[in-house]
Amino acid sequence: PTTKTKAIGKPPITRWIYPDYTVVFEYKHVVQSVQMVKEDAPTPIPQAMPESSTAAPAANEAVIQLDVQP
Repeated sequence: PTTKTKAIGKPPITRWIYPDYTVVFEYKHVVQSVQMVKEDAPTPIPQAMPESSTAAPAANEAVIQLDVQP
C-alpha cells in the first residue's frame, strides 16, 4: 500500500490505500475493496433525494447506509 490509515472506531476500521484501489479492514478481516476511478473533470454532486422516495437507484448508482457508533 502507498498509505495505511490509523484505526478508527470500535470495531477498528483501517484502510490500505493503493494507487488504483482501497482495501477496508475490520480488525484483520477485509470488509471491502474499492476500485478508484480517476476523472478528468470533477463530477457534480447529485441532489439529495427526498426520504419519501421509494425509487430504486439507477444501474450506475449505489446506495450506502452507515450507522456510525461513537
